[in-house]
Amino acid sequence: MPGSPAARAGPLCVGDQLMRVNGRDLALATVEEAKAALSSCTQRCLLELVDFSKLLGDSAGSGRIHTLTLKRANLGMPWGLHLSFQSASVVISHIDVGSPADASHSLRVGDEVISLNSAALSCLSDTEASKILTLTEPELLLSVLSEPSAHAEEESDLTRA
Repeated sequence: MPGSPAARAGPLCVGDQLMRVNGRDLALATVEEAKAALSSCTQRCLLELVDFSKLLGDSAGSGRIHTLTLKRANLGMPWGLHLSFQSASVVISHIDVGSPADASHSLRVGDEVISLNSAALSCLSDTEASKILTLTEPELLLSVLSEPSAHAEEESDLTRA
């Protein structure tokens, strides 16, 4: 809101990820836990944020970032999403046929996963990211960086079929 303490603090943007409030780690927190942490601030609130645009830098190239929600009816069903943890990124290495990841029709092998359940992967260890994928939740929120050329080729193949 214009004039609010957050607005006066400087360059906060929609999409920034809140990592800590007054030292309390929120990387894997629920929305309710984050709201409670912010509400507990009385005089001063020290926020530690991750700015997605700075995280990506020039790596976004001509790709596009999109966010989608995978859903599963059976909580024991795996997401069908296999990730490769590389030095500076996390990439989809395989998608199981018939899985919620496959059913999305939006994910491709080679897409870079930017966040899982709003937690920036650049701020998580491989173990923490894997833990998010194994949680027994009915939904998984993903932000991915896709190269449009791969999606365009597949779309053009579909329109010719």
